[in-house]
Amino acid sequence: MYANVDGGLMSSAELVIRKMGGLRKLARALEHRNPTTVQGWKARGNIPARHQPAILEKAAAAGVELSPADFLAQTPLLPTSTKGSIPSPETVV
Repeated sequence: MYANVDGGLMSSAELVIRKMGGLRKLARALEHRNPTTVQGWKARGNIPARHQPAILEKAAAAGVELSPADFLAQTPLLPTSTKGSIPSPETVV
């Protein structure tokens, strides 16, 4: 786990959802009618294993850099001004 300046951590679900463009974009990519399923994953902090292969497949097709490790790691919370860029652990103070 990595802590940011405020000590906040982002769950693996939040990381994956952000990398995929947000709740609605991920829900659409998975052909869900609404984002409530994805919202539930975010609230619980993890994405069920049975959905991970499809998300990895959709990420690859969309050119999104996503790996199986992203479903396990907790990372620093991003400031709201950061749009889509995920800092590497080395850059987090």
